[in-house]
Amino acid sequence: MDRSLAWRAALLQTVAVAAVFVLLLVAPLPAGFFRENGAIVGPLAWVVCSLLTGVLMSLRLGLTLGAAFASGVVAGAVGMLLNHTAGLVLGILAFGAVAGYLGRGRHAEAAPTAVGTR
Repeated sequence: MDRSLAWRAALLQTVAVAAVFVLLLVAPLPAGFFRENGAIVGPLAWVVCSLLTGVLMSLRLGLTLGAAFASGVVAGAVGMLLNHTAGLVLGILAFGAVAGYLGRGRHAEAAPTAVGTR
């Protein structure tokens, strides 16, 4: 696992989720918007935040989508079993962990090699 990548991905995902939270908080939405649409808006926001994190960190699309899916499942399950905040925290940690695991060695793969050496 690339721990540096994991922590950076988790931190950036936290910033992205916080920014979306603030935007939704200040948006002039109807009173029951989240009760009626939360099951759609939440996962959609999660995917958007994950894609933003992936783009800003130059992660491969497959890695980003894998991390978004796995961490989204964790966030959703924990959110339903415990509460929304615990789901977000564990989802963000899961996003970082999956990104760090799937992205391990990505810098080594991209490193140029000298001509004639292997």
